Amino acid sequence: MGWNNSLTNRVEVRNTRTLAMSFGNNQLSETTNWEYIVGAGYRFENLPIQFISAIGDQKTLKSDLRLRLDFSLRNRKFTRPLKNSSEGYPQIGRHASLMKSIVQSLSLRQR
Repeated sequence: MGWNNSLTNRVEVRNTRTLAMSFGNNQLSETTNWEYIVGAGYRFENLPIQFISAIGDQKTLKSDLRLRLDFSLRNRKFTRPLKNSSEGYPQIGRHASLMKSIVQSLSLRQR
């Protein structure tokens, strides 16, 4: 969601389930992932970039710079139904990114 003052935020929930069958030992295993992501960002508008060519010509382009910081909590559970065993662990992560649009069809991204 974007705000009027160039702030952005997002909330995301992901759920995945994977079933794997092993014919070697006749075993079925299940992996379930839940991930909750909360993020915020800011957009700087019309920042100038100067390009200098080999012959000394200088050109200035104005484009946007986007900063974003996300925090995630992932809960993974691994289950083997026939053996009645279950194991899992939570993971906490962070992800920062920087994106600069040079022109409409070219952008640079730093993670």
